[in-house]
Amino acid sequence: MSLVDPDTRWWRTNQTRILGTNLLMVLGLGTCFVGSWGMLGLGADGAVWVPEGVALACIIASLPVLIGGALLRAFLVDGDAGESRMVRWALPLYFIANGTGALLGEDQTQVQWNAGIMVSPLFIAGGIVAILVIELVRRHSRAAAQVRDRVERSGVTTSGTVTRAKSYSLNYHLVTRVTVRFTDRNGQERWAGQTVAGEATTGDVLKVRYSPADLGRKAAVVVSRR
Repeated sequence: MSLVDPDTRWWRTNQTRILGTNLLMVLGLGTCFVGSWGMLGLGADGAVWVPEGVALACIIASLPVLIGGALLRAFLVDGDAGESRMVRWALPLYFIANGTGALLGEDQTQVQWNAGIMVSPLFIAGGIVAILVIELVRRHSRAAAQVRDRVERSGVTTSGTVTRAKSYSLNYHLVTRVTVRFTDRNGQERWAGQTVAGEATTGDVLKVRYSPADLGRKAAVVVSRR
């Protein structure tokens, strides 16, 4: 028992935990860069730009440190503050750091370009593309969630008939993937596929909510039990 609220301790605040996890992730990216630079940074005279032992240790430690920072951010930081670009971009940034460090080492050795050397630019380009894809998928997901919220609040309510059903267990709970046929307010027959809680069979009647203005989007239809 304590007379002080434990959540007010400095090491338990979100700000401290965010700072600590970000430092871990930056350290992971930095060690990846240094390790890749050192492993490929042998000079023409045999000199090593980064000591070989240091480079090897950095390469070995970089990914665990980076993943550790991402996991700590995800599990220790409370509320919306747990969402971070550093977490979403952790693996792409790792490849970018790896490729950039390797390019620097290759440049210092003045090695002629060949198929093997092309791996480094591919790592960098792949990391950048991955970040763009992650952000596009995230933006699409957020837009779909907004449409779904709007449908659940003010969508047109009707009923639909299950034309196809497949039950399975999800997190130890029975759910059913259904295809539902319903008619919109313009008399147009439509189909929507979703997962509902519990067991459903062909011919069951389920509640359908939809947004007439967004019927071209999957999120515009919400199927649920009555």
